[in-house]
Amino acid sequence: RLDRIVSSRPSYRADTSCEEYPAPPPDRERRLTAELLGSLEELIRVDPRHPAELLRVAQLNQDSGARCADLLADRLPFGYSDRRRVVEALDVEERMVLVASLVQDEIARARIRGEVMAKTEVSHDLARRKALLREQLDVIQQELDVLDPRAGAVRELVQRIDAAPLPEIVAEEARRQVERLRASSVDSL
Repeated sequence: RLDRIVSSRPSYRADTSCEEYPAPPPDRERRLTAELLGSLEELIRVDPRHPAELLRVAQLNQDSGARCADLLADRLPFGYSDRRRVVEALDVEERMVLVASLVQDEIARARIRGEVMAKTEVSHDLARRKALLREQLDVIQQELDVLDPRAGAVRELVQRIDAAPLPEIVAEEARRQVERLRASSVDSL
C-alpha cells in the first residue's frame, strides 16, 4: 500500500507498507496446497513441456500455501490477465483457489493440445504411407511396362484421353474401349 509520496524529483519516492492478510486455517491451507500439488503433478504428466523439477520445488514450498501458489503462478505459462488476477488477489485462500483453477484450465488445454497432436500425427503418418505406396506402385508399374509394353501403351492412352478436351460421352466411350484393349491384352497372355 502506498502511504505517502516523499518526493517527485528527480524520480518518485514513496513510503509504502504491506498489509498482512491472515492465512486460511491450517487444515484448509494444507488441503488447498495438496490440491495444488496434485493438479501440478497431473499437469506435468499430461504436458511434457513442464519439467518434473517444478513439482519438486513446489513440494519444498508446501509449508506455505501462499508461497506455493505464488511459485506456480510465476512458473506456469498463464496469460498476463491471469497473472494480474493472481497478484491482485491479496487474500491467501482466494489466491490459492485461483491458481488451482488456472492449473486445471492449463490441464484441459494440454489435453486438447495432446489430442490434436495425436490426430495430426496419425493423418501425417497416413499421408506418408500413401506416398510410399504410390512410389512402390510406380516402381511396380515401371517393371511391368518392361515385361509388357502394351500395359504402358494402355496407360498412355488413358492419360491422353484424360488430358484431351473431349465431350464427356466421347471420353467415356474412349475409356471403355481402352478397358476392352487392356482386357484383351491380359487375355492374350
